Amino acid sequence: MDMFVLNPGASTDAQLKMMEFLGALMGMSIRSGILLDITISRFVWKQIVGEELTKEDVRFIDDLFYQDLETILAKSKELSDEEFDKAFGETHTMSTMLSDDTVVDLVENGREIPLKRENAQSFCDKALKARLEEGKQQVEALTAGMDKTFDRRFLRMMNWKFLEYKIVGMNEVSVERLKQITSYRHCSETHEVVKRYWQVMEGFSNDEKISYLRFVWGRTRLPLKEEECVELHTIQLDENADSKRLPVGRTCFFRLELPPYESIQQMKAKLTYSINHCRAIDADFDRAGAPNEEEDPDPNNPGEPDAAEGAESDASARHRRRREGLFPDDESYGASGASGGGGGEEEE
Repeated sequence: MDMFVLNPGASTDAQLKMMEFLGALMGMSIRSGILLDITISRFVWKQIVGEELTKEDVRFIDDLFYQDLETILAKSKELSDEEFDKAFGETHTMSTMLSDDTVVDLVENGREIPLKRENAQSFCDKALKARLEEGKQQVEALTAGMDKTFDRRFLRMMNWKFLEYKIVGMNEVSVERLKQITSYRHCSETHEVVKRYWQVMEGFSNDEKISYLRFVWGRTRLPLKEEECVELHTIQLDENADSKRLPVGRTCFFRLELPPYESIQQMKAKLTYSINHCRAIDADFDRAGAPNEEEDPDPNNPGEPDAAEGAESDASARHRRRREGLFPDDESYGASGASGGGGGEEEE
């Protein structure tokens, strides 16, 4: 999984204020139990709680840099001066590159000084130190922001893993946890359709479970297990719906509306299609430039009817069918995302 570090080049007043704001959100997350959808490296979490960074932490964010240092140290003990200069003198100088691609000198005018075998140990030590200290200003701004919503003295009582857990939750989506916070409308957990649903969910990969949460809730992490006052995940069964329809995700209400699918295979096909292809709600589609069916006539020709008057354009027809839950290329049924919901068209 890709993870982020704080940009060591973000040093303007506005950028540091943004770091403070992120820290304030993190503090509120700890207090409220509302998780943040961010993926930050342990390189940052450890700095927030004051844990010492090691070479392994740098390896976690830049394995190529780590391997380069290891190679330089090893070769400095194996090669002669001439062989070392030939191998590294043209590609390495007494400088290093940070996460934001900024080049910093390790000695005065370092980027103009070729790396020599006798300087290999010094180069590696100073390069590692530069990487370990990158982002300190940004972390200080972030923790200052946290202090506005959460007493950061309590951070001393946490390790970095616990802090990460409290702010972003678990990356693994637990079906058992999802069951604990699920309620049912027009059905019960013993209903055959519901049983099929849970069988499909248990067979999903973690990435598919994350996509499912995004489809029905707009989030990617479940509430923490110790949180009791949480928004319930609701499964609503519509017995009268056509089983050809796709399910509907109501992201504002953390609700899934299911047609009465008749087999596990059908349930899996419909859910899989929806979570992978139906990630936008109607308002997003409109803002993205969907055609407006109620546009005024051409202001340059107010009295002349359009040559295609009375005929609905292909684009408008597709948009109308999308809003009505119909697949734009035929009259088969699909699911539409109503207010606060995610949905899409069915693929036949």
